[in-house]
Amino acid sequence: MKEQAIQQAAQQNPEINETYSSPQVDIYETEHQLVLMADMPGVTAEQLTIDVEKGLLTLDGWVERHAADGEETVQRHHYRRRFQIGRQFDPQQAAATLEAGVLTLTLPRLQASL
Repeated sequence: MKEQAIQQAAQQNPEINETYSSPQVDIYETEHQLVLMADMPGVTAEQLTIDVEKGLLTLDGWVERHAADGEETVQRHHYRRRFQIGRQFDPQQAAATLEAGVLTLTLPRLQASL
């Protein structure tokens, strides 16, 4: 749905240059949680979507750069990355922070898997 809206906006304004990439990610597990750190420079919390469905974690983010007059969007960059996560992690208890262009996402282990 979000991708369709972005594509429609780009069609309405062909001056927009769209680019796409997968963010660099570090992932590690501890005894109690899974930690994921993704480089997403320029992305704000409002421009970020984190979704977990059927064990598939999806990170989506985008950033816009504007013309010198600040009016028109001239470049839009999209970040997207997907990961299969194990059933031993609880996405309902996930916590995320976004600081200095780095998303840090923690997913605690379910109590039964400790």
